[in-house]
Amino acid sequence: MKPILHPLALLFAALLVCGCATRPPAPSPASASAPALRPERGQVWQLVALRGRDVSRSAAPVTLEFTPDAFSLKGHAQCNDYYADCRMRWLRSDPDGDRYSLSVSALAGGKVMCPEPAMNADSRYLALLAKADEMLLSAYTLVLYSRGREVLKFELL
Repeated sequence: MKPILHPLALLFAALLVCGCATRPPAPSPASASAPALRPERGQVWQLVALRGRDVSRSAAPVTLEFTPDAFSLKGHAQCNDYYADCRMRWLRSDPDGDRYSLSVSALAGGKVMCPEPAMNADSRYLALLAKADEMLLSAYTLVLYSRGREVLKFELL
């Protein structure tokens, strides 16, 4: 009878040791450094603040849409549609969202003539957009910065 118990005891000990040695897999460095949020194709953002000041929400809102896979952005300013090339690189996750470096180039748009206040608003907005060098993305807000200062703030439509 002793030989029957001995293999069972050995099997039990082996299972106990294997069970204790099993650990959940450690997160891979790639998943730990990946952004939780990314600008998605089809997400349209509406301008809500310019240099920290709230902007009125008009019938024709100022919008921004990233197309990250195509390295571009597009949108509508007060009068005209616009488009540009852009480069984004994830920097880090903050409690407020994910931070990206941002480079906007080849900014162009339509030439529809509008009343002077709207044309000036277009010019100011596009100039700030062109100077943006960092972006903070959260679930419902997108903030663009230039040299550490907030210049444009958007909310998801």
